[in-house]
Amino acid sequence: YIEQRGIGLHTGERVTVQIHPAPVNTGRYFVRTDLEGGSATIPARIESLHQTVLSTELTCDGATIRTVEHLLAALAGLGIDNARIEVKGPEIPLLDGSAQEWVQAIAQAGWETQSTERFKLELDQPAIVQQGDAFVMAVSADRPKFTYGIDFSHPAIGRQWQSIDLEEFAMAIAPARTFGFAESVEKLRASGLIKGG
Repeated sequence: YIEQRGIGLHTGERVTVQIHPAPVNTGRYFVRTDLEGGSATIPARIESLHQTVLSTELTCDGATIRTVEHLLAALAGLGIDNARIEVKGPEIPLLDGSAQEWVQAIAQAGWETQSTERFKLELDQPAIVQQGDAFVMAVSADRPKFTYGIDFSHPAIGRQWQSIDLEEFAMAIAPARTFGFAESVEKLRASGLIKGG
């Protein structure tokens, strides 16, 4: 198994995460091991999505886990479909602010090919979800490819456009780090956020 320790970006709490192999067709799921009265399981599925304000938070039966995006990106980018993620704390640690440390730990531990063929989603037509001026679109393709654009008012980011095959995840996407602006720090802390930042 893999173990990582660190500080939660928003809670500022010390957190321990262990990633264990999971049986075929169980998917990726979190197990909060720090809760009174026992553990709680939170599937990493769209139905578990609670909120996405400055992090992705999942919930199930009253239990939550926050800032899951970098770890889930690492698992998905490396093709790990089934994983039991045991968490002692309310939030996944930020580590270096990217998915890279997760990718390195998973690559070092290795993984096994399981006996059942992977579920394959096929689209009959493009699927689009839009909120304000942001949107996500999925179209049918022979192999996974991600195209991303951003038009950000800050000159350090500006307008960018990137297109990457999934095979390039570890080198091209995993090192991308969370960013913030100094002028936002006090406002975020006053809101009870980024205590670990």
